[in-house]
Amino acid sequence: MPNRAITAIGQSTDWVEFVHSLAIQVTGPATAVTLVVERSTIKPDANGAGGNPAPVGSVITGNPSTGLEPQLYEEPGRGWWRARCTAITGASVLVDLTGRQP
Repeated sequence: MPNRAITAIGQSTDWVEFVHSLAIQVTGPATAVTLVVERSTIKPDANGAGGNPAPVGSVITGNPSTGLEPQLYEEPGRGWWRARCTAITGASVLVDLTGRQP
């Protein structure tokens, strides 16, 4: 999946459908970021609305400019995933969701 640049609170990646497992990598020059990872069991529409998003696991937080470890997630069946920014300081981050797609 392509990287998604995030520069402000409230921005998110697009919803991406995964099966089995996925990883989220956050990089960039921002000095602090907090991302909530969300999963939906219902496919959101083309505008990202709909679905039934729920937070998954711990938030991703830290300083991307000094490096953050990729976060790994297990998908028990088939779901749509995204990362949503709740705090950011400094410039921007690139968020990359990768994994097995149906």
